[in-house]
Amino acid sequence: MIISHIFPEEFPYHPHWKMSRTHPVYWELSASCDHVVPRARGGSDDIENLVTCCYMCNTIKANWTLEELRWTLLEPSKEEWDGLAGLFVKLMEATEINNPYLRGWYSLIKSKISREGIK
Repeated sequence: MIISHIFPEEFPYHPHWKMSRTHPVYWELSASCDHVVPRARGGSDDIENLVTCCYMCNTIKANWTLEELRWTLLEPSKEEWDGLAGLFVKLMEATEINNPYLRGWYSLIKSKISREGIK
């Protein structure tokens, strides 16, 4: 969403993810949290039932199981990655974005980076 504040014409964003008003980059490259076993199918919110996927895959999967879709989970990368949190903080500090939602995330992530030393 921060990219839409910096480049609103090039990367339109809709707060309710309306596909016709949101740039495809959000659907294809943004991470979301999904339930392996959908909640509608009895899945829990336990960490063991949660995975990261793009919004497009999350939307496609909906209430289907992995088996029904013939999908498999990929093993997580062993590589250290901060989820672009460091870049987000740098972008917020380099711009004058006063969006309360983004400012809230900025404060939270900045304090976490300060406490844990994430680069």
